[in-house]
Amino acid sequence: MREKPDPMTRWPCHRRVRVVQTWVLVGSLVVLAGSVLAAAGPMCPLLFHSNREGSYHVYRLDPDGSVTRLTQGPGSHMNPAASRDGRVIAYDRDGDVYVTDREGRSHRRLTTDAKANACPVLSPDGRWMAYQSNRAGRFQIYLQDLRSGQDQVFVQSRGHDGCPAFGPDGRRIAFLSDRDGQGEIYVVNRDSRQQERLTVHEAMDMDPAFSPDGTRIVFASDRDGHFELYLLDLRTRTLERLTRGPRSSIQPAFSPDGQWVAFERDGDVHLLDLRTRREVNVTDGKGYSGAPVWLPCP
Repeated sequence: MREKPDPMTRWPCHRRVRVVQTWVLVGSLVVLAGSVLAAAGPMCPLLFHSNREGSYHVYRLDPDGSVTRLTQGPGSHMNPAASRDGRVIAYDRDGDVYVTDREGRSHRRLTTDAKANACPVLSPDGRWMAYQSNRAGRFQIYLQDLRSGQDQVFVQSRGHDGCPAFGPDGRRIAFLSDRDGQGEIYVVNRDSRQQERLTVHEAMDMDPAFSPDGTRIVFASDRDGHFELYLLDLRTRTLERLTRGPRSSIQPAFSPDGQWVAFERDGDVHLLDLRTRREVNVTDGKGYSGAPVWLPCP
């Protein structure tokens, strides 16, 4: 039986409402992923985290199937994120946020308090980092200028706010909030800080991610019984269900060309072709695999 990480350590990106984070297999992944990605067509590298070696680390899966471990040392290294050019990679480790380069050669700690800082995301230009922290008692979203190191509370409410995701313009940030009693998706403008609620449902909506052109958001919701992926058109406000699997689907991420969505289902990383709705599994069940994030194509 595959060991799951503790789902209740931090809210909400580690909680996942009993669905929890996922982690990638590397052993036979070199063979499996290479053939799967080749069959799927031209693909870009993926970041993910995995506990296949005992503790959680961040890995990079290249289109040829090769896998590179980017983090070292003790502790749990989770929730990778990348700038648009792939030169800056962020992740959280045991309650603090770090950044490294594409090859994982140098690592810099960005938070130093004793609270839970997690789920970092980077603006497309790599200057800004948004993340969630409970340093004020409940989870709020913080924004850090990576040039100056200045840190500020960016989103706060009477509830918990987390799971931030930058839009392609770097000015909009989608996030999850339970301020109205259930998890809903909101978007906030980085400059004006004006907020807008995007979903209204009694179910749990979480894990928002923008499309590369900024016109759509994909997210996970249990509104139909268990977690599936949904696509929200921000222009028409139409909603489309993308997955219909027997297991929950969470943690979606658009590919750079907008044609694919990587996501986690039942401890494995899957790819969904938005044109054909074809799915492929790029892990084979060894350890927990998930939190996929795309890097730019070579």
